[in-house]
Amino acid sequence: MPVRLSPPTDESLTIYRQFSWGDLLNLLVVDGRQYRDDQACGDAVLNTEPACDEALDPARTMLGAEQEKWFSENINDTTKVWNVMANQTVMTDIRLGAAVLNYDQWDGYAPDRDRILTDVVNQGVKNFVVLTGDIHLAGIGQLTTEAAPTTAIGTEFVTTSISSSGSGSAATESLLIALPNIIDAEVMYRGYTLHTLTANDWTAEYRIVDNNLVEGSTTSVWKTFKVT
Repeated sequence: MPVRLSPPTDESLTIYRQFSWGDLLNLLVVDGRQYRDDQACGDAVLNTEPACDEALDPARTMLGAEQEKWFSENINDTTKVWNVMANQTVMTDIRLGAAVLNYDQWDGYAPDRDRILTDVVNQGVKNFVVLTGDIHLAGIGQLTTEAAPTTAIGTEFVTTSISSSGSGSAATESLLIALPNIIDAEVMYRGYTLHTLTANDWTAEYRIVDNNLVEGSTTSVWKTFKVT
């Protein structure tokens, strides 16, 4: 690993960035931690009460105004097949009616999410995919806006943790799968996802290990998903 010879001199370290692979992939890696407004409603988790007014404030932001502008200016690369956002927190709407299960995720910044996804729609972004980590489960979601809650404008692939303990249960998995925007979910096993991209389709192979506490544990494919 490279060795940092001296610390950055600016407390605000810009880490959001853009990568490009030929005419195949435009990848924007966003920073959803440094510029966000603090989590709303006391940062409650698994609270089934309706969200407080703070969470519905359209002025609140996950990315900050400058980064959001940068995202809007760079997400629609018409020379690439796939336009992708890599991001830290689940973007798919998994609210239970008016209740937000996790205010740390994009559900806690729903007006901002809708603003960004509406911009994606208005720009005519093709083949929009979101890659997400930072949560101890795997899932596949479809991204929608408030104006068109049944129209998928993109796909989100959520990858589980590699070595940490699990945080889910069979009941949690059943709840997630029952949500309208969740295509599938796996909460019991650790692993990683292998993404294979071509000009025609995107294949996500979810790989899991039998026991993440055992060295050399057997690895298997949970499921494979394809976006054309």
